[in-house]
Amino acid sequence: MANFTQSATFSGISTYTVVIPSTDVYNFQATLTLPNSDATALQGPGGGAGTGSAGNPRAVSQVILTINQNGSPVGASQAGDRGLSINALQCTAGDIMTFVTSSSQASDKMLNSVRVTLAISEGPL
Repeated sequence: MANFTQSATFSGISTYTVVIPSTDVYNFQATLTLPNSDATALQGPGGGAGTGSAGNPRAVSQVILTINQNGSPVGASQAGDRGLSINALQCTAGDIMTFVTSSSQASDKMLNSVRVTLAISEGPL
């Protein structure tokens, strides 16, 4: 039988769940697409379109991705990271893997502002 592989994409501040089909080592690769709010230009003299200088600093995403195995964290990204990998994690058939995105920043919580592309493969790399 061929080794288990699965790809998935999920959006937003949410949770995605995978049930592990067989006892083996698994590799998890997650790529995050995150929002970065650009600074806003200051209004120009006399009400013009803008001076080109930023009025507010760039707001960097604060998304954190946590990977849990049966409810216990086995890996977590740092705020604003663009990905997370866990290689050769020992799993047992029936283990519940959850992939949880969270953030304290309002712009990260907007509909579809965060996207996670996930690749799971069974067996050694």
